[in-house]
Amino acid sequence: MRNPRGTDPISRRAALATALLAAPAWSWSSSSSAWAWANAASSPRADRTSSATCTLDALLSRRRVVRRFSAEDVSDAQIERLVSVAKRAPSAGHTQPAAFVLVRDRATRLALAEAALGQSFVAEAPVVLVACADLDRSTGKYGERGEQYALIDVAFASMLLLLAVVEEGLGACFVGAFRDGEVAQLIGLPPRVQPVAVIPIGHPAEAPRPQRLRKTSAVLHRERWSDRLSPAPRLRARAAPARGALPSRDHARS
Repeated sequence: MRNPRGTDPISRRAALATALLAAPAWSWSSSSSAWAWANAASSPRADRTSSATCTLDALLSRRRVVRRFSAEDVSDAQIERLVSVAKRAPSAGHTQPAAFVLVRDRATRLALAEAALGQSFVAEAPVVLVACADLDRSTGKYGERGEQYALIDVAFASMLLLLAVVEEGLGACFVGAFRDGEVAQLIGLPPRVQPVAVIPIGHPAEAPRPQRLRKTSAVLHRERWSDRLSPAPRLRARAAPARGALPSRDHARS
């Protein structure tokens, strides 16, 4: 059985989390006020009173990756509501391997930011949730392949958590690039519990515009993979930032 904590902080998570945490399609009017969205999203428990009529599309359209946070705190009650939503995610064989470590201590948040390849915004949020996979809960039922199932299940739970963040009027960023061993040591994980994502959460101090998404016709294949679809764009490779260097925004999920 392979070591659950390899040296590459990206390879095991990228394929799983990128697909599961991709932003949905939405429209954006040039006349819309970005700060109007920010003010609405930052109000306590935004739209919770009208949740019965809130559609999934409406909730998804408000989701943004937030990397700038105000000094306002996030309460324990809010965190508990977020995790209560996240634990409703599906899991293979209902093994429920997803768990979260809440970090408030500033020194630990700074160390997590350094472990996350120097992405300083991680420490700027008042709280950080580290999403973890309890591998033995999955491998006990599915053997070695259960490790992959556990990562998928944590990604599912993280997606629900990100949507709950929006519903709470908060902002967050899913960070999957970090040095596994450092993060595990910082938060005291046992050997068979693997960190999957570092998620800073707080009240938004920015209103990011949505990124353009590929057309549905470019990602929907019928019956078999079709070469007629547009090829992937050529992206310039980026090296990990040196210690103390300014972080690249490309390490976080959009």
